[in-house]
Amino acid sequence: MATGVDQQVGSARLERSGSVGGTAQRDTKVAKMTLDSSVCLRALVVLAGTGLGGCAASPEIGAYADGDPRSARLLLEDVNRSGPMPVVVRGPIPGNLTAPAVVDALASEIVGTAPYFSAMPEAPTDRGRVILVFGPPDQMSPWKACDPATPEASGFGEARRLAAFVCDGPSTVAHLRAAAASDSAEDVVRLMREVGRNLFPDPYAGRYGSSGYGGYGGFGSFGAYGGDIGVGVGIGLGF
Repeated sequence: MATGVDQQVGSARLERSGSVGGTAQRDTKVAKMTLDSSVCLRALVVLAGTGLGGCAASPEIGAYADGDPRSARLLLEDVNRSGPMPVVVRGPIPGNLTAPAVVDALASEIVGTAPYFSAMPEAPTDRGRVILVFGPPDQMSPWKACDPATPEASGFGEARRLAAFVCDGPSTVAHLRAAAASDSAEDVVRLMREVGRNLFPDPYAGRYGSSGYGGYGGFGSFGAYGGDIGVGVGIGLGF
């Protein structure tokens, strides 16, 4: 059924159809732009009503890890030549998941290699390893988290939030902060799959025709580890 906007636009076209030369062409173009704008705005309303434009039930996570995820991936492959990369899991794991289950999810969607991780209560601090902290404290510094000389932060926060670090000895190679959509096992597994892909992206451009790296530092806008995370969605209209 035609809306009032559609009827007005149609009337405008009929009234101006008798015009000649440049005036008729200009009026027809203006009327078409008005109709296109109306259609686009109605489409946005439909998307908002159905939730298709949102991020429901998705982890709060950006596209890239801070630091150098390319080097993190190469470190993983180097460690895997002689054995598994240790993963230390700290804090309260939500969803009643075990540390090995978290590590399995971390490895499950890393592309271009067969990652080999092993959950460990503690790991040697002079080599490559991953540290996962659920409910990370506000005062935790990402660039000091891998240094064994740094005292462990105390006072865990919301368990669905995560801080993940790829370490090479005392140095942080790459890190990210993220949060599961809820503290259910399903959402935590989904979060860990995304974390694995973002911490250890495929560095070989020729494999897919693109590098997979748009830049680094995408997590800096997420604020403090214990703070709220904002996710924005933008839609561009071509008028």
